[in-house]
Amino acid sequence: MGKKGGVIKKIKSVFQPAIDPAKQRTEITILGNRQITVWSHRGVLCAENELVSLACGDFVLRIEGENLQLEAVSPTGTLITGKVQSVSFA
Repeated sequence: MGKKGGVIKKIKSVFQPAIDPAKQRTEITILGNRQITVWSHRGVLCAENELVSLACGDFVLRIEGENLQLEAVSPTGTLITGKVQSVSFA
């Protein structure tokens, strides 16, 4: 399958548990200070090395940290990695 196939398989496995479209609510999974997955957001507003902002319906999710990266973006969710220092809602 090669390296590219392995990455695609990993991304598919990360986004496998898609949220129920009938609920249409944002769900956030935080794993330590290195990984955040946001399900069912409305779009990426800002994607910088030290700040990622996502539109989440009634609020904006702001993730601040170091070396932040959008590892995967799909219609069902976004995987953010890096050293997360704070998560806030505006």
